[in-house]
Amino acid sequence: MTTDRGNDAGPVDPEKKQEANAIQETRISQWLHWVQRALPVVFLVFVAILAARELHALDLHAVRAVLQTLTLPQVLLIQLVALAGVLIMCLYDWHAARTFEIRLPLHVLVRNAWIANAFNNLVGLSGLAGSGIRLLLLGRAKVETRRATAFSALIMASVPAGLSVLSWPSLLTGGPVISQLPVSAWMAWLALGAFALYVPLYIVTLYKGMFARLLHGLTAQPATSLAAMIAISTLDWLFASTVAWIALQMSGAAIPWPQFLSAFVLASTLGIL
Repeated sequence: MTTDRGNDAGPVDPEKKQEANAIQETRISQWLHWVQRALPVVFLVFVAILAARELHALDLHAVRAVLQTLTLPQVLLIQLVALAGVLIMCLYDWHAARTFEIRLPLHVLVRNAWIANAFNNLVGLSGLAGSGIRLLLLGRAKVETRRATAFSALIMASVPAGLSVLSWPSLLTGGPVISQLPVSAWMAWLALGAFALYVPLYIVTLYKGMFARLLHGLTAQPATSLAAMIAISTLDWLFASTVAWIALQMSGAAIPWPQFLSAFVLASTLGIL
């Protein structure tokens, strides 16, 4: 004769079941809390390791020797142009904050942008480092997670837009002598072509609202907003190349500006890919 084990166990006490569910939810909440606290530390350690590797590869003695050959006005000029370049990068944060109605004081936005851009320029990672640091800083400022994520995602998506704009002249004219580069010619053309297509893809994705399906909170952007972001990005890349060009000029490597810009754009696309 068989027995029904379910019946032998008796009815489940609703209060005990509710208590068990509450305990489980508390444990999950505690686990998520520790994960949220640990992730920023892990991320910053990762960024610090990458930064240390980049600095270790730098020959400080050679840098010092070059700096000693420069006059004080030359050093100040390089620093001022570089300062202007970093300040231009702050325009990303200012415009994104207006777009998503993140009401932070201007000095806080500039400070956050400066920190994020400094780490991003040092370790690279195609904008991931800067976006991650922006998320941490906005979270510290008690900005809503969804809004902070949309803010960081828009900036990360917008940074390559200027490089895409600058890729078109090189793609149409052939840029520097690609056959003389230390990489395969097909790879160079692929890099230029991929980035040239980025701006149309960027416009379609954001203007048509397709990105909103991937990230809740990042709504379709008006044409004027996207045009402003593309202009900021283009200005950003132009200033970055200008700083490098001036530094080369001051160190005695005289290269015509159009030729250097074309090489800078190709090197940047290959580096990111």
